Amino acid sequence: MRARFVDSVKNSYLQTGEPSQGGYLCPDEMDSAIVAKLQDENIMRKIGKVITTANTHKIPIVASQPTASWIREGAPIQFSDETFSQLSLDAYKLAVGVKVSNELLADSFYRLDEFLISEFSKSIAAAEEEAFIGGQGAAAGTPKGFLTSLAEDAASTTITTRNTSISADDVINLVYKLSRPYRRNACFLMADSTLGLIRKIKDADQRFIWEASLQNSEPPSISGYPVHTSTAMPTDTIAFGDFSTYVIGDRGGRTMKSLHELFAVEDLAAFIMLQRVDGILTDSNAIRLLKLKS
Repeated sequence: MRARFVDSVKNSYLQTGEPSQGGYLCPDEMDSAIVAKLQDENIMRKIGKVITTANTHKIPIVASQPTASWIREGAPIQFSDETFSQLSLDAYKLAVGVKVSNELLADSFYRLDEFLISEFSKSIAAAEEEAFIGGQGAAAGTPKGFLTSLAEDAASTTITTRNTSISADDVINLVYKLSRPYRRNACFLMADSTLGLIRKIKDADQRFIWEASLQNSEPPSISGYPVHTSTAMPTDTIAFGDFSTYVIGDRGGRTMKSLHELFAVEDLAAFIMLQRVDGILTDSNAIRLLKLKS
């Protein structure tokens, strides 16, 4: 038997391309890294205020402030009331899931669990940013975005250009539409395509108003204020203000679960990531918008 086996091997040519001629002996190779689409970071978590809550979180808001008044000597002091209201941070559930074959789990040369956690986090971050910027609130089962809050008082929060061409004057008007106390920590937020228009703007001396950052860790600036971009921002809107007044409330952390029994009949495993979060603009005076007419 040994002799016949050796002879048969000598007289055979194993070819990688033909399974019947030994191709199945050469396993397919799989790269240890997975190519994934690049995604932007969640900028609202960077420029907003993030807190962790255990249940419904109440935020006290000053509704009216006391007024100082001049009085004559011996005249009674005038008293005024300072009233407060409350905003509530609730929790909306955000979830992402995927089904994976058990063969893939068994044959993977890479850490599929680490990859899924990374991809799930990116998906949740993208959905969060859309909600924090333009979410419709409880009616849609999402956090209420700051654009939605500002739309309720558009007359006092929004200025509009004459057409889609933006001038340096428009940007200056937007900056000084915002009250001085809010300008201390203010920044710009816009879509990438809108930023492309901004970068072409020149002042009266034909100098670009765009100021490139001298350090990689710092964002570029316009008139000394940092500039951030988001894919969730409308292309016809530029926001400027102190975004720390938008409060993001995490109800605990993100949880990752594996479901091996739910799809067992299909020989599949499922993985899901869950998060409970809410967001709310606490001060509509802190952000101003520049709307571009079509």
